[in-house]
Amino acid sequence: MTVTKPTYSAAHYRIKAAKGKASAHLCVDCGDQARDWSYDGQDPDELTGYSRVGGNPRAYSLDPDRYVPRCRKCHTAKDLGGPRKTHCVRGHEIAVVGRDTCGRCRECKRRQGREKYHRRQARQLQERAA
Repeated sequence: MTVTKPTYSAAHYRIKAAKGKASAHLCVDCGDQARDWSYDGQDPDELTGYSRVGGNPRAYSLDPDRYVPRCRKCHTAKDLGGPRKTHCVRGHEIAVVGRDTCGRCRECKRRQGREKYHRRQARQLQERAA
């Protein structure tokens, strides 16, 4: 009799059954709404398999305690090996000001809107004076 290991997909179904939906939790990295269960990479009995999406081999675990909730951006950043940015290009701390739905820094967006408003006001004053 041959014993087969559970597949990558089967392991994820087991995690969902044991822990519920990831969307019921907050991302462990940034605090946003989580979307996926993400493997922490710390299981000494780590397995490798293929997901239904994409053809690259993925590491996974059969231990539900090795999975944490992550938002899609943090999950992708972790899987690609890069840390998630903590500050925007202008130096605003993302954890404090947050991001809009497109992933842009809210403080930068607010300042750009304010600058645009002041330029418009100045232009209107010049037009009235002329």
